[in-house]
Amino acid sequence: MEIIGTIKQAPVAAFILLATVATSLFAFRDKSLEARFIFNPWIVVREKEYFRTITSGLIHANFIHLFFNTAVFLQIGFIVEHDMLLREAQNFVDMDVPSWLYAVIAHGKYAVLYLASMIVSHLSTLVKEKDNPAYNSLGASGAISGLLMAFCMFHPMGYSFFGIPAGLFGLVYMAGSILIGRIRWSEEQKATNFFARINHDAHGFGALGGAIFLLMLYPSQGVMLFNLIKSLLLN
Repeated sequence: MEIIGTIKQAPVAAFILLATVATSLFAFRDKSLEARFIFNPWIVVREKEYFRTITSGLIHANFIHLFFNTAVFLQIGFIVEHDMLLREAQNFVDMDVPSWLYAVIAHGKYAVLYLASMIVSHLSTLVKEKDNPAYNSLGASGAISGLLMAFCMFHPMGYSFFGIPAGLFGLVYMAGSILIGRIRWSEEQKATNFFARINHDAHGFGALGGAIFLLMLYPSQGVMLFNLIKSLLLN
């Protein structure tokens, strides 16, 4: 019953999780599906296959990659959608509207946040690798980074990661990923160093996209965060 209740409160997160796992498993067996969905900037620019900025988030390199992203999504994805549902309920508390209306708005905003984070996460890579036909990227890390940033902004002091308050962790994660993404790894490093093969730009810009679109969807959250930062600095 608890699982059913969670799905009812976060149906978009449940759909994203199911679609990502199912598509990834199919792509493991069907490499033609992976080739059709993968993010290849050279193809995106020349063939105008912009859909790859979304479909690449439905496939993963291997079971470990899928497991890690799924684990992170399970930790934060459903909570963020529930946070949005509660926020919309507060927004409509003084209005005589049916509960399904603010629920639809909340779930719609969650879908926008996820997809927008996914798209923004690819922009830097698109610019950097548009002339490299051999470059490919896949995985939901960019969109999940956007959700992570939204989670940190909704709960800046209520949660911690590795002993660091969520709000501060989100900033460090975003800035660190963008800075590491500026490093130009050699082909030899990419071949021998797993860390060098990670698309850090996708993580950093996905987090940035999540932050930007959360503030666009909930401007009052920006005011709250500003007041929190001001109170912490003054004290």
